[in-house]
Parts: sequence; structure tokens; C-alpha cells
Amino acid sequence: MGKGNRTRNERANETLATVVAPRQASKKKGMPTWMGTLIVVAVLALLVLFVTFVVLNSRGTFQRMRTFAETEHYEVTVPMMSYMVYTKYQSTVSMYDQYSTQFGANIQIGGGEGGDALDKTKSLREQIYSSTTDELGNVTQKTWFDYFAEAAEKDVANYLACCEEARLGGMKLEKEDKEFIKEQLDAIEEYAAENGYSTNGYVSLLYGQGVILKDVRNMLELMQLASKWSELKAEEFFNGVSNERMEEYYAANKSTYDIYCDYISYTFTATFEPTEDATENAAAAEKYKAEQARFAGYVEELSKTTDETTFRAKLHDILKQEEKLKRSEEANTMSEEELDALCDQLATAKLAEAVSVNKSAEDEKDGEEDLYKWLFESKTEDGVKVYLRKAGDVKKFEDTEKAYEDPKEGEEIEYEEATSTYIAGFFKNGMHRNEDLVRSVGHILFKADTFDGLKTTEKLTGETKVLADKVLARDGVITAYAMAGELLDTLKNEGKITEATRQDGSKYYKIDKSVFQQYGELYTEDSNVFYDNVYKGQMVAEFENWLFDAVRVEDEITYPEAVETEYGYHIMYYVGNEIEGWKSDIRIDLSDEDNTKYLEQIQANHPVTFNKDLYRYIKL
Repeated sequence: MGKGNRTRNERANETLATVVAPRQASKKKGMPTWMGTLIVVAVLALLVLFVTFVVLNSRGTFQRMRTFAETEHYEVTVPMMSYMVYTKYQSTVSMYDQYSTQFGANIQIGGGEGGDALDKTKSLREQIYSSTTDELGNVTQKTWFDYFAEAAEKDVANYLACCEEARLGGMKLEKEDKEFIKEQLDAIEEYAAENGYSTNGYVSLLYGQGVILKDVRNMLELMQLASKWSELKAEEFFNGVSNERMEEYYAANKSTYDIYCDYISYTFTATFEPTEDATENAAAAEKYKAEQARFAGYVEELSKTTDETTFRAKLHDILKQEEKLKRSEEANTMSEEELDALCDQLATAKLAEAVSVNKSAEDEKDGEEDLYKWLFESKTEDGVKVYLRKAGDVKKFEDTEKAYEDPKEGEEIEYEEATSTYIAGFFKNGMHRNEDLVRSVGHILFKADTFDGLKTTEKLTGETKVLADKVLARDGVITAYAMAGELLDTLKNEGKITEATRQDGSKYYKIDKSVFQQYGELYTEDSNVFYDNVYKGQMVAEFENWLFDAVRVEDEITYPEAVETEYGYHIMYYVGNEIEGWKSDIRIDLSDEDNTKYLEQIQANHPVTFNKDLYRYIKL
């Protein structure tokens, strides 16, 4: 290699060495090993803290430490408030879902003025419940979340005020209250397990992130205490309404309660049903026309009467005549005197059925539309509804159909089904308050659908299962009748049902109300053990026949036989509390007014502090 080449190569190597050779480290003091370890530990600790924060936050731990609403001695945390808001939302959705199922259509949950229907697939905060504009053009919007949150706030304010009053009154949750709450919590746990959820995971799914079973329990305890106090006060207000106050209230509000009337009405109905036989149809059509003419004549004759006595007498004669016509077409061996007596008896019974008392517009039935429109015809004077009917007013109503249309020349008659009705109505007196007597009753219902033909008790629970096992062991099959009988016999054998004597010397059986309530809550399949202030026509016939029998005595029970209805067998208990309907209505209205004023007062006495900024933790 020549000198020149060697020199170039040496320079190239020197350059290359400058680029790739490692630089000499300056001799400084190195980091101690313990410090590096400390940094790593610190980083890991921060990571653990972050993960812990995320987990605790998802479980609502921090929200649980935040108070959303409070009074002097009680508070509602954020998860408890989430439970309240979610419950308001779910109850509304559930109600409309039931409507949709009932009517076979998707019924939307409508918003307020200028708002949108609720969309269950979207966040409530993204949906407008209402949008209003004032005179200055300012727009006020409320979301669906605002709507449910405000409703929940009202309930919370009421609960907390009642809890404060309960505390002042020395009221606490008793054993049965805690058992009632436990039953609700157990149901949540069971449903969660059946559907593959952890309990708290299911609770959070139902009531919002971070809500656990403990939060539900805490809220239910407040609600139960508030409910007990509220029920106690409501009963006090109800029982505290005097007769004098009811009379004064009625006098000041006659137009509100004078909405009942007494009247007499009878409907004559002519019907025609064609057959395949043309000759039979022709004869039946003629008979139908004759009935139409006769019935039209009846109501015309009745509509010309001017007083109740004449209307009654004329209607009785007409009904008696109709009974004789029916029997004139039948072979019978009665003498003329016997036939006359029978027809007179039947006419008297039909006339009694034609008299209606204490009827309101709500009592209207199919086929009575025109009659009720006439009975309750009204106008408004100075903002007050005034009914137009006067005592002695009479009216006829006719709704006629032809058995066939007149045929064109050369065409055959085409017969078709037809019904014609003729109604005569007599207005007995002016509008008045409801004078029907109402009574309070208790019952324990065993449903036929549940028990009849049952041969195993595996799906039954609690005391009902114990009772059913006895019936099954004895009879080999279970029925609603046997269940009711077994319970009655048990109560009698235990001395809870005792024999008593009415004033007329007849025997009956009685039981203490608290005992009946205890057993009713254990066994009845109805949502209520007791019904207060029952009107005639409110319940099924057999139920009312027992309840409104004149011989009923307070604390009487149906022993040894339960009452059978279309639903099953009812062990009936007569509470008493017989009172005129108008008094019952006014007592309820006055006690409701008193209760409302009381709730407003205690909320003023126990103001609630709300921290609404914490709504940000409730995701709905």
C-alpha cells in the first residue's frame, strides 16, 4: 500500500472511531441501589392506590361518605338518593309497560309542555321533559332526569320530616318492621342469585353505580319509619273528624257532594234472529214488529205521567200485562186467579229492580248512555256545575232497528239480526248527597286458581304450605274450599273464634280484629286484608250479600263456612264502621286536607338541606 493510501486509511479509521467508539463516562458518584428500589415501590404504591380508588369509587364508597340530604338527626347519602331517583323512574316505566301489555299497544310516556316522550334507550339527562318560554322570551328547560329527581326530592323531604317527628314521638322500628325490610332485601338477593349476579352487582344494576344492598336497607329503614308515623297520624286525622264538622263542610260544598240522584227506569227490548226458514222468518219478523209497536206505546204512555205514584202504577200494570202475554203462549194449568197473582208478584219484583237510588254519573253501564246523559245533564253558572233535572221529569228513549229493508220489485226479502230498545225514565227527586250506607270489612282469600286440584305443596311457602300439607295429608288433594275450612277450624280449635249471641237470640261467631289481621297477613292472596268504606256495587255480589246483610254484628266472622265467589273462598270479617256514603267521602276529604297541612308544617319545622351538586354522581 502506498504512503498516500495509508494516510487516507488512517484518517478514515480515526473518523470512524470518533463516531462509534463509546464516550468515556465522566467519573461521577452512582445512584444507590436502595433509592432505585424506593422509586419502584413508590410507583407501584401509586398504581395500587389508583386501582383501589377506581374500585372503591365503583362501589360507591366515596359517594357513601357524601351526604345528599339531611335534617338534624337523619341523612340520605348519594347512593341512597340514587336508589330513590332510580325507583321513581322504574315505577313509572313499569306502570306504562303494564298499560302497553293491557291495551296491546306501545303507550309512550309523554313529557310536559314542549317536551319529548321518554326514550328508555337514552340517558335521562339528554332528553327534554319540558320547555317553556316566558313573556320575555326566556326559555326554561327541564330534563327527564330533573323530573324524576324533583319527585324523589319531595319524597325524601317528606320521609325525613316524618322520621324527625317519629323520633320526637318515641317511635322506633319494631321487630316486624325489620322483618318486613329483610323480606324485601332477601327477595333482591334471591333474584340476583337466580339470574347469575352477585347481590351488590345486581343492586348497582337496578339502582345505579355504587349502590349496594346496605344503601337500600338504610333507605328502606327511613321509609318504613316515616310510613309508620304517617299512617299513625293519618288514622288520627281520620278518626278526629266530627259529625258537626262534616255537616258544616257539606253545607259549604254542596255542589261537590250533591252528585247523586234517584230514578226509575225500565228498558223494553225486542229482538229478531233470522233462521234458514223463510216462512219462520216472516212470522218472526211480524212478531218483532208487533213488539216494537207495543213497547213504543208503553214508553209513550209512561212519558205522559206527571208524578211518581202514577208512573209506578202504570209501569206495574204494563209489566203485569207483559207477564200474562208470555204465559198466554205457554200451556199451563193455573187458574185465572193463580195466574193473575203470579204475574202481579213478578211485576212487583221487576218494578223494585227498576228503582235506582244514590246513582252517580260514574255508575253508567252499557246501553244506558242516553239515559245517563239526560239524568246528569248540566250547565255551568259562575264556575259551578248546575244539574238541570227536576223532580218529576219524564223521558222516553228509543233505539230501533229493522228486521229487513223493504226489497226492490222482484227481489226477495233479506232478513238480518235486529234489536230495538225502548226506555222510560222518571227522575224522582233533585240531586243529593250519597245516602247509601258503607261498611268496612276484612277477608282472607284462598284463590281457586291457586289451590283447586293441587296435589303437591312444593311451590308453596311459609304458613300457607304448612296448612296445605295438612289438607293434602287428609284429603289427598288440595282445594281453596278445604284451605279456608282448615284455617277456620284451626282458629276455632285454638279458641280464637268464639260463639256469641245477637240481640234477637240467634248465634254467630266472632274474632278479635288484631288476630284476624295477623292471620290475614299470613294467608290471604289479596293485596289487602281490610277494605274500608265499601259501597254497594263495589264488590262481587256474594261478597256484598254477606257484608250488607242486616244481621251483621261487629267482629263477626264467617264460621263454619267461607263465602264463595268467582275468585275463590273468602273468610269474611265484619269490621263495622257503618256510615252514610257522603259522610265517608267528606271524612276522607277532610282528613286528607288535615294530613296535607300537617306534612307541610313538619317539613317547615324540619327543613332539609340538599346538596344538589352531588347529582353528578347519579348516572341515569
